[in-house]
Amino acid sequence: MRRIVIPILLLSLFIFICAQTEADVVIYDNAFVGQKTASGELFSHDGLTAAHDSIPLGTQIELYYVISGKRVLVTVNDRLENTSGLFWISRAAADSLEIMSLYPTRVLYAEAGSGTLAESPAPEHNDAWQEMFRGLGANLESPQAPKGFLHQRGSRSEGSDPVYALQIYAAEKRADALELSRRFADYSGYLSYVERAKADKRILYRVIIGDFSTSEEARSAYDKLCPDFPEIMMLEIY
Repeated sequence: MRRIVIPILLLSLFIFICAQTEADVVIYDNAFVGQKTASGELFSHDGLTAAHDSIPLGTQIELYYVISGKRVLVTVNDRLENTSGLFWISRAAADSLEIMSLYPTRVLYAEAGSGTLAESPAPEHNDAWQEMFRGLGANLESPQAPKGFLHQRGSRSEGSDPVYALQIYAAEKRADALELSRRFADYSGYLSYVERAKADKRILYRVIIGDFSTSEEARSAYDKLCPDFPEIMMLEIY
């Protein structure tokens, strides 16, 4: 009996891992509005729809954007040439995910109802973390993906090479971000800068360590800091 149960468990684990997949999404150009899709429907940015080169038409797909922690259910109703695995999504779907970039954006996806896009458990905070954030506001951007996930963020000029960084805090108040940056330098020796950004229709102040020229350098720093600061995020900025 044990010889039968173990392979079944391994097969179930394999199916679970494979069902959750990464892909890039891009937003439909406005030129497609009103044009007929592969399903016969007219394209509208108001619908929660997507195009894909191989997923059967009519399939409902759950997209999960780890940076915002938002997810949306879209229906595949179109085919576009030279998409090579990309999802083309409507503006309504992009808004639901809080994706504003015109560049390809990495998401997780699974067929609706598969139950594979579970969020990561909330990180545990140790004494070092508690002392570092004492008296400061909440971190407003916690990671929603497995540890070590490389979050992509487009804020560089077009054509520039990507760089890598670590985000350790996103504050509502600039004073909190500056204070955390100072404390972190005293504690770890890593210098950081405060980046003003708009996310979820509000202004945030992110504390960023970097830039690192390679992902290996960023991951080395991440591995050193993550045990004490589990809400740290590794970024690829392009």
